[in-house]
Amino acid sequence: MNNGEIVKKLHEMAEQNLFGEGSWPADEKSSIEFWQFANEYLFEPIPDRPEFRRTSLAEDYDVDAMISFIGADNPDFVLASFGWDDERCFSELEQKLEDESISQEHMAQLVKHYVRGAYFRFCARTGFKPFSRATLLPQPPGDLQSTANAS
Repeated sequence: MNNGEIVKKLHEMAEQNLFGEGSWPADEKSSIEFWQFANEYLFEPIPDRPEFRRTSLAEDYDVDAMISFIGADNPDFVLASFGWDDERCFSELEQKLEDESISQEHMAQLVKHYVRGAYFRFCARTGFKPFSRATLLPQPPGDLQSTANAS
């Protein structure tokens, strides 16, 4: 698998969990799938040591952010890797999360909303076009698609 395919697969996982039928944070099955993929393509053994290090792709492409977008890490720490471009946005979320009247379910949806925004900013920064998979955004059948394109 080449680097482009690896990056595309990471985004597919993130989009599935953030916008598709998957769950965010990732459920156990998705998390296991991600870590198996990561161990195969994003980490490599250190010669003569029983340890692993990130591949150059994992270092260059900010795998910590992708782990957060996929939701494959502890959700309590998920926001730490975003390097917020807009401190106001982070402060606003932090203030909302301190509100004890917000239910856990609402809080999880609120965090997911902010993570979605961070994902779009990440895509803009890295030049990746989100939603490149037809399975996430169903295309109209042939006749409807040509009609839509004609208007």
